[in-house]
Amino acid sequence: MAFAAMLKEQFGLTAFIDSCVWGYANDLLKKIDDVYCRNKKGDMYDYDQRNFSTSHVHMMLSAAFTKMMDKAECLIFVNTPNSITTSDVV
Repeated sequence: MAFAAMLKEQFGLTAFIDSCVWGYANDLLKKIDDVYCRNKKGDMYDYDQRNFSTSHVHMMLSAAFTKMMDKAECLIFVNTPNSITTSDVV
């Protein structure tokens, strides 16, 4: 966010920071899954329902992010200690 503030102050550029708009996707998924994806006992998540909700949330975020990139004049990806690495995905 400090980098975005510097871009605004120094160059008059407005930055879009996805996590500031949407928050953390896993927090949203947890809220959805707690309501819609519990098994009949309510003690665990239903695997199929959980996959369904997760795929839909990620598709919506991907589509929204793609639209924002299409509207942008330029893209800057910042590699920080919080960035996801390929070893995090495996």
